[in-house]
Amino acid sequence: MSTATTGRGAAHRVNELIVTLAHLDLVLDRLGVLGIEPVRDPRRSPALGLALLELTGRATDSRTAVDGGDSPVDALLADLRAYFRRDYDGWTPVLGKNREVETVGGAHVISGGGTSAMPASVDGEIDILHGGWGGRSLSEDTYVLPAPEGTPGGRYALDGGLPRPHGTLGRGATVAVCDTRLWDHGELAGAYLATPSALHPSPGPEGLPFTAGHATFITGTILRNAPGAAVLACATLDDRARGTTWQLANDLVECAARGADVINVSAGYFTGDNQPSLAVSTALQRVGPGTVVVASAGNHGEDDHGPRRPLWPAASDEVLAVGAVTATGTPAAFSPDAPWVDLLAPGVNVVSNYFGPGVTITDPGDARSSRTYEGVAAWSGTSFASAWVSGLIAARVRRGGADAPAALRRLLHDARHGATSALLPKHRD
Repeated sequence: MSTATTGRGAAHRVNELIVTLAHLDLVLDRLGVLGIEPVRDPRRSPALGLALLELTGRATDSRTAVDGGDSPVDALLADLRAYFRRDYDGWTPVLGKNREVETVGGAHVISGGGTSAMPASVDGEIDILHGGWGGRSLSEDTYVLPAPEGTPGGRYALDGGLPRPHGTLGRGATVAVCDTRLWDHGELAGAYLATPSALHPSPGPEGLPFTAGHATFITGTILRNAPGAAVLACATLDDRARGTTWQLANDLVECAARGADVINVSAGYFTGDNQPSLAVSTALQRVGPGTVVVASAGNHGEDDHGPRRPLWPAASDEVLAVGAVTATGTPAAFSPDAPWVDLLAPGVNVVSNYFGPGVTITDPGDARSSRTYEGVAAWSGTSFASAWVSGLIAARVRRGGADAPAALRRLLHDARHGATSALLPKHRD
């Protein structure tokens, strides 16, 4: 595999290093010898046992670089490791890169399953999906809406938006959403917990990129399957749905510490060596056994450069990785068919909450393309399959009874027996 292929989509910050706290002073001393000083005091995370170093003297034309290229971080890491191996009899300190995280999409750009640019507006009627897959007669391109299990099947008429769901399934469960900021002016108001920094203020005159509605869409999907659950909004990504492994790792441990039963991560990152990153791997080891982390498997199933390439954190053993199926229950072409995918769920033409008519949405790839929505949209991708499953797990949590791991075991049992809208991949049947 060529260097260009290996590093495709695996981006990191060029002026930043992540170091374990136990080895921080040793690394700082060596950097001082090399004439490289931190811009500011290291950002220490006792919860992770790690520190983030922002460095001077590594300037490039961009703040990010791709693994395997001419990144100054790659050169610095090689220099540090060679020095420590030489002077400490083969030992090296624990250190790594601060990687770029994005919502998953074909070619690592958020999209409708790697194809369409913006989520489609939805008019008329849509089909609600609940329970098992028996007796379905839908087409693959049907618009589908999650519904609490036990809800009668049929079609749902949209009339000026998508109202907040009602019901008790999931009551007592908390689902953390590590994603973009939430739009708090729509039907979901009052269904979540969020600090002001995790919410969208009134948008400016230029409008918002369509990616900014990702968390709102995710949250609506979760709450439709578990209307009684509380959603903990965490702004891990910016409005263009981009972030870093340092931020994601800190948010994972914080959400777990705040009592989240389920943490939904509809985002991910590749690495040049196809190995997990230091920060997020550390966080997953510290989340604790009572919290289930659910992540989208990626939309790179049709990628010639590696349709089974691991997307992190989904490919981690500690994470439930979710791929996408169509309305008929057949795997979506963009969803990777890989051994680390644990469950499949509807991820094509999923209908959920979105920005209302007071917000103009723009396409970052085409400044001339803009539109407004009526509080509802349809979107495709494993991002939304992941949210679907997070809701199904939350719906099975019983406070004082079944915790999140027990709820997951119940969901896997139901999937094995065709009693839920989640499916097991063929390699797990």
